[in-house]
Amino acid sequence: MAVSWKLNLLILATLHTLCSTAQGVETAAPPVVAGGPPSDSCEPATRREQSNQKLAAELRGIRREIAALRQEIEEPGINEAFAGIGYILGLFGVASLVMANKKKNGASLDS
Repeated sequence: MAVSWKLNLLILATLHTLCSTAQGVETAAPPVVAGGPPSDSCEPATRREQSNQKLAAELRGIRREIAALRQEIEEPGINEAFAGIGYILGLFGVASLVMANKKKNGASLDS
């Protein structure tokens, strides 16, 4: 959730800059919108469209990161490989213990 408040702050700052520019108040630097040149109007529809474009671009990046993380999680790592080897060796250990007990008990019954 830390990303959402930063994104909201960025949107609010951009909207403030756009509205200040439209009302004639000078700012340090004109806003740069990913979709094109800065808008001189302070209409709600224009602001909404600009914020939607920014949110869509940010959301695409987040979706890419999520897809990469899912792919990374699905692939078995070195820990899983060693765990599997240990599991197999443990099964062989239990089997050899059972066989040794059978031989031991079988030898004592024959005597």
